[in-house]
Amino acid sequence: MEPIASSTSIDRATGRWLRRTPGNPFTKLHTALYLMAWVLVMAQGWGAYIGSNPTAQLHDPAETSARIANRDLQLAASAERAGQFGGFTSLIHDSPKNVLETSIWNHYDVLSVVAERDDNAEEAVHASDRTNIRLTILLAQAGRIDEARGRIPEIRDPSLRAAVATLYGEEPALSDQQRLGAMVELTTAGIEEWMLERVVVRTMSELREDLPEENLDEVLGAPNTKQQFGHDALAAVNLLLVALGVLLLLPPVFRFFAGDSRGSYDSPWSASLGWAVIIRADFWNRLYFFTVREFGIAFDNPSWLSPFYTWGTVIASLPMLWLIYRHLGSGSRAGVAKTFGIDFTSLRTTGIARLATAAVAIDLMGVTAMGWGLYWLGVSGVWSEGIDETLIFGTAIEATMSSLAYVVWTPLFEEILFRGLVFLTLRSRMGGVQAAAFSSLLFGVVHFYSLPGFLMTFWSGFVWAMVFERGRSLVPGIFAHSVYNAMFVLGTLLLYR
Repeated sequence: MEPIASSTSIDRATGRWLRRTPGNPFTKLHTALYLMAWVLVMAQGWGAYIGSNPTAQLHDPAETSARIANRDLQLAASAERAGQFGGFTSLIHDSPKNVLETSIWNHYDVLSVVAERDDNAEEAVHASDRTNIRLTILLAQAGRIDEARGRIPEIRDPSLRAAVATLYGEEPALSDQQRLGAMVELTTAGIEEWMLERVVVRTMSELREDLPEENLDEVLGAPNTKQQFGHDALAAVNLLLVALGVLLLLPPVFRFFAGDSRGSYDSPWSASLGWAVIIRADFWNRLYFFTVREFGIAFDNPSWLSPFYTWGTVIASLPMLWLIYRHLGSGSRAGVAKTFGIDFTSLRTTGIARLATAAVAIDLMGVTAMGWGLYWLGVSGVWSEGIDETLIFGTAIEATMSSLAYVVWTPLFEEILFRGLVFLTLRSRMGGVQAAAFSSLLFGVVHFYSLPGFLMTFWSGFVWAMVFERGRSLVPGIFAHSVYNAMFVLGTLLLYR
């Protein structure tokens, strides 16, 4: 790695009115002001997270929760009919009962959010009514009929309330024609076909007791071939990579993967210079997203703001790239490439390919193990955490651009920041394991996730940092990060779009 340029090269960037400090191109005063501004922006982000439900960040939580519930319940019912429960297959399929209870909880969560929205009363009423109708159907499906009937008075539209009462009230209609009319009324309100099939099943079982049970099972959620194939394929790939991760954690290979992390080594820049760049880069990144979000709130997300969302990851990372190029990469692309191990020479080495494979396998092994462990302990995150509605409801172009951001831009820029800038800056003062742990801790904290999300993010960041420690290249971490995000994108597109 090449040493950094002299301090004189940065004097113009910080302003000639600032007093130059020998050996440190950023004055302490200038850095302190940036640090204060960064703390304010971070505090705003954490305040918004701690003081509100993440579900409130969704544009349309009612329809998003309904789409997820419908597809998950349909998939679980199809898997149950196919006998895909018990033993090994239970690792990739959740039972219909658990999915049903999760869907009920999610709809209650949506109601708590919708009740607080007063910016558009009519829209809030529609969202509340649709959610209450779906919740009534789900509760009845779970056998909680008294609780289901308790939701009916909460439906404010008189015609919809009457339709639901016809199906689930204290004195439900006995006429097939009346029930059919009620279901037609619910269909016009946007209640999904699959949820209405639950009503059909209930009606058939109540009015036609002599109907064979297996015939009812056939009606219960016809399988969605694309959804089931996509789920099983992604689960199989994930399990294969987990198995590979277990093999790669055998002691001899793990020693190769981890490398020698006992002591510190000469970093390409000083710790003070590294933190000065990090603070400035992350400040401008977060300020950009804060500003775009506030504009969206103030102007009700106008169409002209869409490109600033679509290309937000790239635009917000431009200050970081300029700071690295100007102050840490000797003012040249070759210097930047060599510093972060993304030059052509490093890409040709077979060791980089082996590290990239190890990074993907070990990362997914840890994330999967954490997911299973937290599930068995009864610890779960917020259902809406990490959901991108653009992938579910957006146009083909919007979904493509969002996928590109997840799979290309986010891995590239986050690895440069956290495994490049942050890790290397910490590495100048401590060993590789400690630097990886602290940089991963920061990586997890700034994502504003709940405990499960934080733990998985921390693990991924730690693995990618150790890969950089061993190979002195960001390429394996970028590749592993991209694969991890691609699994999420493909899962969302195949299951919920």
